[in-house]
Amino acid sequence: MNKIKQITILLILLWIGITSTSFFWNYIKVKQRKEMISYQTAKSFFNFLVLIRYWNASHGGVYVPVTKKILPNPYLDVPLRDIKVNDNLILTKVNPAYMTRQFSEIVREKQGVQFHITSLKPINPQNRPTSLEEKFLKDFEKGIKEKGVFIKKGGKTFYFYMSPLRTKKSV
Repeated sequence: MNKIKQITILLILLWIGITSTSFFWNYIKVKQRKEMISYQTAKSFFNFLVLIRYWNASHGGVYVPVTKKILPNPYLDVPLRDIKVNDNLILTKVNPAYMTRQFSEIVREKQGVQFHITSLKPINPQNRPTSLEEKFLKDFEKGIKEKGVFIKKGGKTFYFYMSPLRTKKSV
C-alpha cells in the first residue's frame, strides 16, 4: 500500500507540474499576443494618419468653413489663411498639423483613442511633450524608429506608441 501512495503522490505532483507549466506557457503566449496586437494596431493607426496628413499636404492644406468647432489656426502664418466668400461663409486653411489636432478630438470622442502631435520644440504650446514623450523624442533623435510600451494610468492599462512624424515643407 505504501508503494501505491508514493506512485499516487508522484502522479499528482507530475500532474500539478504539467498543468502549472501549461498555464505559465499559455500566460506568456497570451501576453505576447496582446503586445503584438497592440503594437500592430497602433502602428497601423499611425500609418493611416501619416497618409491622411500626406493627402492634406499634397493639396497645400485644405479650406474648410469657419465654425464654432473649427476656428482659424493662430499658429498658421500664411497668406490667404482665411478667405471671406460672402457674409455667411468664411473659409480657413487647415494644414496637416491642425487637421491632426481636429481629427484627434473626433477620434477621442467617438472611439476613445487618444493621440496628438508633440515636439521638443513645439510651435503650439499645447504640443509640449510629457516626460515619457520627451524621453522617446530624444531616443528618436538617436535613430530609434518607434517605441511602444504598456502604461498604467488611473487604474487602467493602456498601450502607448510613438513614432517620429517627419514633416517636409510644402512646395
